[in-house]
Amino acid sequence: MKNLWIIACSFFLVTASWAAEKTVDSKIVGVTVYPVGAMINREAKVSISPGRQHIILDNLTHFVDPNTIQVGGIGDFEILSVKFENFYPYAKSKPLRVTLLEDSLKMYRDKRYLIEAENTALKEEKQLILANKKLAGANASLTVTQLDAMAKYYRSRFSDIAKMELKNTNIRTKLLADEARINGNLAQENSYKFTQVGRIIVEISSERSMQAKFDFSFFTRMAGWMPKYNIKAKSGATNIDVDYHALVNQGTGVNWENVDLLLSTTRPLYGNQKPELHPWYLDFYRAKKYEANRKTAGYGSYDNAMAMEDEAAPEQGVVASSVPNNGAYPMIESVDKASYGSGNQVLNALNTSYVISSKYTILSDNSRKQVFIKQIEIPATFNHYAVPSLEKEAFLTASIVDWAQYDLVPGNATLFYNNTYVGKSYIFTSSSDDTLQVSLGRDRGVILTQEKVKDLCTHNRVGSNVKKNYVYEISVRNTNKEAVTVVIYDRVPVSKRKEIMVSVGEIAGADYDVETGILKWTKTLEAGKSETFRFDYEVKYPKGSQVNL
Repeated sequence: MKNLWIIACSFFLVTASWAAEKTVDSKIVGVTVYPVGAMINREAKVSISPGRQHIILDNLTHFVDPNTIQVGGIGDFEILSVKFENFYPYAKSKPLRVTLLEDSLKMYRDKRYLIEAENTALKEEKQLILANKKLAGANASLTVTQLDAMAKYYRSRFSDIAKMELKNTNIRTKLLADEARINGNLAQENSYKFTQVGRIIVEISSERSMQAKFDFSFFTRMAGWMPKYNIKAKSGATNIDVDYHALVNQGTGVNWENVDLLLSTTRPLYGNQKPELHPWYLDFYRAKKYEANRKTAGYGSYDNAMAMEDEAAPEQGVVASSVPNNGAYPMIESVDKASYGSGNQVLNALNTSYVISSKYTILSDNSRKQVFIKQIEIPATFNHYAVPSLEKEAFLTASIVDWAQYDLVPGNATLFYNNTYVGKSYIFTSSSDDTLQVSLGRDRGVILTQEKVKDLCTHNRVGSNVKKNYVYEISVRNTNKEAVTVVIYDRVPVSKRKEIMVSVGEIAGADYDVETGILKWTKTLEAGKSETFRFDYEVKYPKGSQVNL
């Protein structure tokens, strides 16, 4: 009797424990995506009963940072504890899809077994007939009529057996193909054995039965977004149109179906501890010597300014512009306030967030889904920049004043000029300059050349010194249908030693920076017009010395 009482109590405890645990699914109601990572917001509705119980919020991604889990609820109950765990669903129950495939596989195998058994019986029947034929021929003499009847019987029966064997062989071949197909599907489905899902176990206490709602969120690293710009400019315009997009991807293992997105520029994985400044102690060191490239020294690189889409951003300090990096930009005219298209943004002191007006579905395959943020019409001034000693074509750039107000972040850009694709660039907005230079690519309608005028160049020896005089001629031609303003850069050498003396002669009205040796001309050319101008300089240095001219 005592044993029965113990068994009954144990059964009651197990039943009570089972009843105190309820597994529920939830749905995604919104996702905040960061450049690296995402905060996922979910909700679940569940009927709870009186007493202490565990609510299991099931089928979540297993890429969850447990320290970021937040759970709240609506209802007359108390949340006692929250715990996250990774779970293997296969360990609990076999997926229905796997069960159906296994049942189908068994059905095909059973059919194949019966077909093979029938073919075996047909072969044995044929052997039996042949054996009886030999026996009859050995023990009795047959009449012509009997022999004819027996021959017809053998012919008819062997024909039927052959037809049945052929039919069964074809059926068996098809059954084997079906089995192979199902085995392949099972191999894929059985990988589910190693699939994890995340579960949040919420312990609650309630004094009564009710319908409750749980709101919870967590952070995952398996998502992110990067900006992408389409920049469209037209000749003669006073603004550029910027289509601001985001490329969003996620690999959490759970699809985001028709969800509200909020894109944030915050990087939550960065440390939030304030930096500590330590003393800077000077000491001697031996610097490595690098040979400067004479042709490109002193100028920015055009090719380095172009970043292909989906590639990493350049290091800070790289200027995404075709303008020589010497700070000598033309004066920028005053421009009007920009106008915005659809899109909404939320600003605070630490980051910018973009509320996406449309719902999106982002599949968990890490492919990049293009999400529209907003369209901006930005006032800009356009100039052509050229370095004819390096490039034979001019580069069109748009200068944006006070660009920080447009809340852009560094990213790849696809460029269109006069509705024609002209290439890609990179928008580097992490500069302290209040004017952003956006390179719109080459304008092949502005052609430049720089040539040495050999007949006017001289090489003389005067006493203990050598004198070399150089004369260069720059030609620029505008083949466009409208006037353009071209800012042309070149240079004369700058001496770092008193034994080497540089004398600058005619510079054709250029702005001359004595410290850097940079020459700058600003020329406005009407359609179809061209212009030529010269500059010269003289270098004097001691005889027997070598100078990198």
